[in-house]
Amino acid sequence: MSLVRNLRRGSAFFIVLMTIAMLAQCSKDKHGDSQFLLFSAPQASAGQIPGFDPANPASSVSQHVSAASGGTLYLNNEVTLTIPPGSLSEDTTIEIKKLAQIPDADRQGFTAFSQAYELLPEGTTFDPSKPARLSVRYDNAKMAADLLDPAQGQIMYLNEQMNAYVGVPNSVDTDTAVINAEITHFTIYMPVAKSFAAISSGPTVMILDTMPVSAQVVVGAPVYVRAQVTHPQAATGGSVASVQLTYTIKGQTPKTVIMQPEKVPDPNYTPTTASNDIYGFVIPSGEWGSNPCGVVGVGNEIDLQVVAYDNGGKVAGPVNYAVNTTRVLTPGSSSLQTTGTSNVITAGYTRTYRVRANYRNSCAGGQVAATLPADPSTVSVPASPGDVDVAVYPGYSTIAVTPKRTLKDTNQLTDPTKAYTLNVAFAPADLPFASFKVMPGSIVSMEILDTNGNSISGPITVPGRSTYQLDARGVDVFGNQVAIYPSWSVDPSIGTVAADGTVSIQNNATLAGISASFGILSAPPIQMNVIPRYTVTANVTGLVGSTTLELNGVTEPAAITSNGSYVLQGFVADFTTPTVMAAVQPFMGACHADNTQFVGSADIVVNVKCFQLQGNSIVGSAPTAIGFSSFAGSGAAGSTDAFGSFASFNNPYSMTTDGKYLYVTETSGNRIRRINATDGKVDTVAGGASGYLDGIGAAARFSSPVGITTDGTALYVAESGNCDVRRIDLRTKNVTTLAGSAGSCSALDGTGTAARFSTPQGVVTDGTHVYVADAGAHAIRKVHIASRIVSAVAGLYGTAGNADSNVSTSVRFNTPHLITADATHLYVGDYYNYSVRKVPKTMSGPSTITLAILSPGESPGGMTFIGGELFLTAHDSGFTRDVIRMDPVTGSFTTIFNWGTHGFGITSPDGSRLFFTSYAGHSINVTN
Repeated sequence: MSLVRNLRRGSAFFIVLMTIAMLAQCSKDKHGDSQFLLFSAPQASAGQIPGFDPANPASSVSQHVSAASGGTLYLNNEVTLTIPPGSLSEDTTIEIKKLAQIPDADRQGFTAFSQAYELLPEGTTFDPSKPARLSVRYDNAKMAADLLDPAQGQIMYLNEQMNAYVGVPNSVDTDTAVINAEITHFTIYMPVAKSFAAISSGPTVMILDTMPVSAQVVVGAPVYVRAQVTHPQAATGGSVASVQLTYTIKGQTPKTVIMQPEKVPDPNYTPTTASNDIYGFVIPSGEWGSNPCGVVGVGNEIDLQVVAYDNGGKVAGPVNYAVNTTRVLTPGSSSLQTTGTSNVITAGYTRTYRVRANYRNSCAGGQVAATLPADPSTVSVPASPGDVDVAVYPGYSTIAVTPKRTLKDTNQLTDPTKAYTLNVAFAPADLPFASFKVMPGSIVSMEILDTNGNSISGPITVPGRSTYQLDARGVDVFGNQVAIYPSWSVDPSIGTVAADGTVSIQNNATLAGISASFGILSAPPIQMNVIPRYTVTANVTGLVGSTTLELNGVTEPAAITSNGSYVLQGFVADFTTPTVMAAVQPFMGACHADNTQFVGSADIVVNVKCFQLQGNSIVGSAPTAIGFSSFAGSGAAGSTDAFGSFASFNNPYSMTTDGKYLYVTETSGNRIRRINATDGKVDTVAGGASGYLDGIGAAARFSSPVGITTDGTALYVAESGNCDVRRIDLRTKNVTTLAGSAGSCSALDGTGTAARFSTPQGVVTDGTHVYVADAGAHAIRKVHIASRIVSAVAGLYGTAGNADSNVSTSVRFNTPHLITADATHLYVGDYYNYSVRKVPKTMSGPSTITLAILSPGESPGGMTFIGGELFLTAHDSGFTRDVIRMDPVTGSFTTIFNWGTHGFGITSPDGSRLFFTSYAGHSINVTN
């Protein structure tokens, strides 16, 4: 029990005073009798206390007192409280409160004055070396009328646990009619006095013993001194007023302290007189110094002297006593043991223990034992789980363990007998611990808890192919909730259960029971309704690099780095269609799952096909084109989402693919459209009305989008109307501006929106850069995706021409249109030079070359790179519409077929079919 708590409640007589060290003086008052006088008169002489208004007496006074500087409080013309600097541990608002009634308690033969005072806040304590001073004025006329002797006046405090008033060191100044007292804690204080009585003989004093006994006192350990003080005229008004102890350890200055009466008889000690005639004091362990083998006190005497004063001014003593110190304590090498039948305490019972301390003599060898009982206070288990540490001081006592709480959290124990540990340490605090094991009482009932620790009152529903943690809790005869470990049993249709209550659930849809028993007790069985769950296996093909899949929106924890079959960690319910997606796509690749598998009552396999992307098509074999037919679009201008010919487009321009979908820029519709390459389903990715606005899906705005490319994670769009390059996240459909500034059309390198484009039209990406055919600037430019830095690849900004070179700024283009790429080169449709140009991605080496010049007056349209060959669209002023196949090394080309309405976009999602746009025909065509 802490010192603060003892001071607050006034309990444990030797603990309250063990830290009080005060000097006592003997003086004579004006009556000439020997009087216990410690202090001088209060600050104010007889007369008014500062600030007192006789017409308006106050019932209380409060004041904020600084810990550093202290302060003084005055209540009317009757009380002064002086707090010295450094006495408080922190700044505190102090209150003196006059009580309406005097609390009834034993006054030990003293008569109360007419008033008691409460000092607040309760529990406030002071540095024992700097006690506060309480001074109370009394009325001489009233004292005479009540036949009270002013010289026998005292200030006493109310000890609630003892139900008695206890005296504190006092002095009386009869010249100023003031009683002075030093106090070390706040409680209720009351001035009292004895009546005039003829007291002819004073008290007697006998030092009974010490604990440890004199032959076993140890340097470094506290010593409890007990003295018997009696008064032969107790029946006629004589009583003990104060008992002081002076102790001297050889080599140190003598110290005088006040001994405290024992109000509670010790159950293991039978005194020869009444218990209130026994006084005690603990000499603290710190008095011995820090060197266990030093010169301080070892082998020498502690000299004790006890003096008693009574209410008649009589003195008993001094009585001298000597204690030899015979051993040296080495902290850390000692131990504590409990004596008696057992060191096990059952919750709800009270048991008396003695604690034996074994001290090892590291200086002289050997070992000696001293019987040192525990602190005489009740030890209760706290409200939170954990072990309890209790300081042990001399004096026999009991340890009562009466918790009304869960002794341990469930799942913390592996053995229910290890329910709680009460650690007891002998002062000083650096010595070892002795452990008392606190046991629960007899378990009288039990219940089963769910995975959240709540009691299960009805059937619970759990998913199949999972685990579920059940716990159990018992209640003992005292109402304590205790973790228990019962024997579990489970219906085989549910699964199996481990000894700790972990249920491994099968995949059966059933309502079955789980039971638990503990000794002769059994909890009511609970019912578990198991909902079936099925696994999904991803069969991955075509993967280059790595991807991370997700099932029904939950990302799988591990990345997939090679082709094969993978059982996903998530589960799906029966009669559902799970959705598997790539949460993270491979670099310059895309993985798509076949999400048409329907779960009946079995596990399923979902095929995940992965594709590599290059030059706005997949990496695959070159398609062989024979003829073509319409794939999507009604032929009439519009922007309707639907399947195949029920959908409509408004001037579809360029195309790219991720292996599953075709992505199309709709120039006049200011939209980005998506077409499922398998079933022809058309929907809108982003955009709507003409304008400029970043946003998600339909909230975004475009102006004449032309070129488009993808890296499998995002789309990149060249906007000729807004003169910028936009980015669209394929998962979220969030549209942002990668580079350029809407409406600011020029040619300027820079970062992000600080850069400028002049009519950008064609785009292609290699995953690191987006390459841009800037038609208005007559140049090829690039945007670094991560940093958004825009720089030149080839051409002189704003200068049209037709020239090849290995110097970037010496190359000339005339309105470069659309663009594609392989691993090392860009292929540019140079629109008004009617040619296909081959440009190194890095111009520090080979020069640009004119790969091929098309038929006279025929301009290149869309371009893509498939299976090591170029495929492009072209048209002339005579409206001849061609699909051309070209060798990227020699530039030789052949026309595959012609069609009626010109178009620009071209791509292949599978290496076998070519898709191309019909700009004026408002449709998408595909080869047979």
